[in-house]
Amino acid sequence: MDEPVTERLVDVDGVPVRVRTERQRVAVTEGEQWNDGVNVVASSPGCGELTIDVVAGARWMGFGKNRVVTGVAAFDDQYVVTTSDERIAPWWFGPAEAKAMAATYDPTALMPFALRLAPGLIQLVAGGVTELALPISWQDRDSPRYQHYIAHGAPPMAVTHIDEAIRAAGFIAGRNLRLAARWRDLLAPHGLVAAGPAWRTDDQYALVVERGRAKIIVDFPWRVAALSTTGLRTRLAVRWPVDGAAGIWPRAWSRRQRPRIDGNRSLDLAAPWHGVARGAVLDGLQDIGGALAAVGVDWLLVGDGLLAIGWERIEEDAAKLAGALGLLARWAEQAAATSGPYR
Repeated sequence: MDEPVTERLVDVDGVPVRVRTERQRVAVTEGEQWNDGVNVVASSPGCGELTIDVVAGARWMGFGKNRVVTGVAAFDDQYVVTTSDERIAPWWFGPAEAKAMAATYDPTALMPFALRLAPGLIQLVAGGVTELALPISWQDRDSPRYQHYIAHGAPPMAVTHIDEAIRAAGFIAGRNLRLAARWRDLLAPHGLVAAGPAWRTDDQYALVVERGRAKIIVDFPWRVAALSTTGLRTRLAVRWPVDGAAGIWPRAWSRRQRPRIDGNRSLDLAAPWHGVARGAVLDGLQDIGGALAAVGVDWLLVGDGLLAIGWERIEEDAAKLAGALGLLARWAEQAAATSGPYR
């Protein structure tokens, strides 16, 4: 008879995927009922605090309010997607991930594979039931499920597409690895000297670019102390030798969006910028507002020995990244010239 519980570890393109199958036999009046479950799990840093749940069917029940449309018909027509953030989910779970999930779909299944994406976890779960009439009649004896029962003491697993679910878990969990490779390619022409293996939105991941004497850190923090909003952003930062604090942001930002800066004076900036500062932290830099507008960033923050500029999105435009890196390198050289050796 098949083992009631089995576990195995599968490598999918360098991503370990754990597979657990459970079989439960229940005696019923006219024979046996077999309840099957499959749980496929892979570890992944995920995308900040984003959660995504994917379940087959049920759109007609009105559960599709937060549905993410991927453009993959085989996915969009069969699944309902709910998420903690409708803006970010389509960026993280795109057409390639949708195709991988659609490959697990079995239209005849009692419970096709459902997907859960959460920080640190990729999980696919499916279940099924098989009922056997016993004793076996002569009419049923030659059917595949009864032949399997005779040979193995149990019917075939009611859950299908398990291999596809394993590949989907590994592929979706590998999103962080693929994104890290993408960023290495983006920054390699600009002096990249260090990069983490897996993209993530906490302090465990960053890329380092050398421009002249300046080392510029590129990361994607979900949370920044001076910013009240959370989510996707791109930050470029350089060590800053001048004490103080400062913040510059678009005048169009709401009160909730504005940075929390311990500043004691307003900065004289042309539209579209507003800013505050404490100390002489930005003195000596010419036309800051014009420089920020030219590279197209959303904000500037200075504090804790760093000057950072960034976008409230993932910015992958090569020209914009090059402009921002060049700006920080120039400013770092100017600060070093007026404040002593660059640290």
